[in-house]
Amino acid sequence: MPSPPPAPALKEIFDAARFQMVAEALTALDPKFDAPRFLRLSLAGLDDLTLMQRLRRMTESLHATLPPDYGKALRRLKQLAPRIDKAFVTLVLPDYVGLYGHGDFEASMAALKFFTRFGSSEFAVREFLKRDLPRTLAVMEGWSRDGDEHVRRLACEGCRPRLPWSFQLGALITDPAPVVPILENLKADPSLYVRKSVANHLNDITKNHPDWVLDRLGNWPLENPPTAWIARQALRTLIKKGHPRALQLIGATGKPEVLVHGLSLQPATLQLGDRFTLTFELTSQAARTQRLVVDYAVHYVKKSGEASPKVFKWKELTLDPGATVSLSRTQTIRDFTTRVHHAGRHAVEILINGERLAGTVFVMERSLNSSEWQGRQSMMRPRFGALAVAGLDFPAGGGTLRVDPAPCPVSDLPLQRPAAGCRRIGSRHAAQPRVYFFRQARGQAPRGRFRPIKRDTERGAARAATQTGVGGAGIGFLGDVCQPGHGPSLS
Repeated sequence: MPSPPPAPALKEIFDAARFQMVAEALTALDPKFDAPRFLRLSLAGLDDLTLMQRLRRMTESLHATLPPDYGKALRRLKQLAPRIDKAFVTLVLPDYVGLYGHGDFEASMAALKFFTRFGSSEFAVREFLKRDLPRTLAVMEGWSRDGDEHVRRLACEGCRPRLPWSFQLGALITDPAPVVPILENLKADPSLYVRKSVANHLNDITKNHPDWVLDRLGNWPLENPPTAWIARQALRTLIKKGHPRALQLIGATGKPEVLVHGLSLQPATLQLGDRFTLTFELTSQAARTQRLVVDYAVHYVKKSGEASPKVFKWKELTLDPGATVSLSRTQTIRDFTTRVHHAGRHAVEILINGERLAGTVFVMERSLNSSEWQGRQSMMRPRFGALAVAGLDFPAGGGTLRVDPAPCPVSDLPLQRPAAGCRRIGSRHAAQPRVYFFRQARGQAPRGRFRPIKRDTERGAARAATQTGVGGAGIGFLGDVCQPGHGPSLS
């Protein structure tokens, strides 16, 4: 069965239908709105634009078609806000303010406060912070005391020094002191939505000023559950690194005295969409009770072939002297906009209080979807004359060469594991090599076989095996052994 079609690209949030919807909503608010011009400006070259470029395209098209008076344009956009059916699309409204509102600071701040309830004004307010940091932070400090959680979150999120998808605020990276009043106002906020922002803000600051954050958290009422939650999340990067003061602040006992045994990751070979289970046992080697923070790191293979670690939180636990605890964690292998999986060997490490105490691996096999498979199949028909499979060891004798999962004559597919009961590669097989395909798309895949090679089969197989080196690691092809149509071909 072919893999399911991929999810639409994020940029399709701003597709032609979305621009049409906005045009119709504005026309309903003002029949004189020039919808044809708005759509003409918006849709020109839309396919080539990224997500944020499309957002900016809508902003610029609105500016070209709304009243030139800024105050009148803001009133129209405020009427439009509740008519937009997707929160992310409403980001175009504060983007308009951030781009065109610097001539009327007070009206722009009020508009950002209004628009943030529909999506978020966190990106647009940074345009004002960049131009006038003290004045804008003074307004945001007032927002941090507002009764609306969306406004309070904006007060904190908008001035993060390293907000993702936005430019950095260099002045606040150098000196975070100006944001202290905002953080203090929100240190025990009842809203989880707000507390997450506070924790992320402090985590940003730990990248440059870890002791500054630890000193401030040390003076906060950590016996208060909301504040304690913020502290744990804010220190996550330092905890993953085993920072002693960070571990101490959350109650961990420092260097772990434990034995990790029985580490298992199953299955050890995975494809996109598969799920693995990581299990192990942890036994105390200490004469005292230990407070432990358990994490694990996956070293994801990048497109370049290098590996980049990603640390995942597991749990915190108390371990008595001599006690043993069993831990199990399941994770699904799926792609995200921020992480795409690539084939290869992925290391997995167990971290206890930031120290790497055990490790294992899994192998990622990247499948082709049905359209990719058809494209690769059509490309290879006229090219390959002989197939040699390296890294396998088959008993001597004749018969059908069968491998599960089988090799595929496409260079970027993973090599197969040795299969018991299969035959050794040699001249008798070169005459009739048949290779069956398995697991190319979530358990079921195109099946095919190689027809007999018509010319110089014995010489071709021997040369291919010599060039790739049986017992090595690779799949080799000789294109000069047979002509197109004479094999090998898929059927």
